[in-house]
Amino acid sequence: MKNQAIRAALPHSQLAFYEKMETEQGVDALDLYFWNSRLSGAFWFPLEICEYVTKSAVVKALNNTYGETWFSHKGFEKTFKTPKNHKKSKSLEVLEKIINEIKEKNPKITQNQEIEPEKIITNLTLGFWCHMFAPHTLGFIWNSQLKIVLPNMDFDNLSMEQCIKKIYHELNEIRILRNKIAHHEHIIDRNLTQDYQNIITMIGFYNKDTQQEVEALQTITEIIEENIF
Repeated sequence: MKNQAIRAALPHSQLAFYEKMETEQGVDALDLYFWNSRLSGAFWFPLEICEYVTKSAVVKALNNTYGETWFSHKGFEKTFKTPKNHKKSKSLEVLEKIINEIKEKNPKITQNQEIEPEKIITNLTLGFWCHMFAPHTLGFIWNSQLKIVLPNMDFDNLSMEQCIKKIYHELNEIRILRNKIAHHEHIIDRNLTQDYQNIITMIGFYNKDTQQEVEALQTITEIIEENIF
């Protein structure tokens, strides 16, 4: 059996999935693992661009709505609360933790608005930016900002509410994929063609030129077409 040293290096929990597929599909477990690894690597570049443009779009919308220190604005916290739930969301807790850590490292900072926005923005995850498109945020941010920051959505055929739901759903799928790749989990059992389309579509909502350049440089579709099982 080939590549025994690599097989031995992989934890059983990692290898078990591929060995199960080997039994079911008749394809060598390590070949499946290598294919998964190549696909994961190929996805990373489009995922990075997607996260960057999502972050840029949300930050621009927040700046326009609450100012550059949006995280210190009294009205901003309302975007985390639904009519049925007035408890703090996990995303808000993450934001507050980042703010507190910055204050601890910089005792001279006494007010949140004194913090440089970039120090907060760079520490927030895709999960946070995804949450900013939750349906209940529509009236707080997106009725006035969506066409400005994501101008290429199909506004002729979709209502604002439908647009937000579409973004929230697709970004959540992108977030799940990203986290799987970041934790070296298997992705070959997903609908990777749809995952790729979600990423490219989200980039296109922001900027069509960026979308076209990512499409020209990506290698995902080529690797998917190998379809080794």
